Amino acid sequence: MIALGDPESVPVGQYAEEVFTSLNNLDDVKKQATYGKDVTEVLSWVSTGNADAGVVYATDTKSCDSVTVVAEAPEGSTSRVIYPAAVVKDTKSVEAAKAFVEYLTTDEALGVFEKYGFTANK
Repeated sequence: MIALGDPESVPVGQYAEEVFTSLNNLDDVKKQATYGKDVTEVLSWVSTGNADAGVVYATDTKSCDSVTVVAEAPEGSTSRVIYPAAVVKDTKSVEAAKAFVEYLTTDEALGVFEKYGFTANK
């Protein structure tokens, strides 16, 4: 069994479908797939042995010692994974929110992101 995120509601499921489509094997994968509600559930199924394999973000595997990354999506097989940050229009803490978003672009914050496998879009 292959654990995937539900592509109807979970970005990791959408990215997985992009990868398998680019590899021309999406139909074969779907025959063996079970769908989780989020990437945490997919990772849990793999880490507990309830799934033989799963598609998750490489950054999520860094927090789970019981899984081994055996393959990564080929370069160009998915659209870019982007986590945007913004200030909510109706926030009651405008200045604090702006300061936080600005902090996310500092060398200190970028170093933390890189430590956990993320890269910044500049």
